[in-house]
Amino acid sequence: MKARENISVDEDLEEDFVEEEEKELEFVDDETLAEEAAKAAAVQNRSAWRKIEQLREMRELNKILQDEIYDLDTDPDF
Repeated sequence: MKARENISVDEDLEEDFVEEEEKELEFVDDETLAEEAAKAAAVQNRSAWRKIEQLREMRELNKILQDEIYDLDTDPDF
């Protein structure tokens, strides 16, 4: 009878161990997913900042072109 009790206790301990391992793996998976999401967000953020910078440059170029057009329109020799 003692041997059966030991086996039962061992099985319970093994189940507890397996459950703890599964929880740890879920935590690692969640952590990995969170890290991947953070990296993806950082990439999107950098991309957005590059686009903002490109728009600023385009706005400056547009302003220069408008000034040039205005100068040509007001030039009496042209």
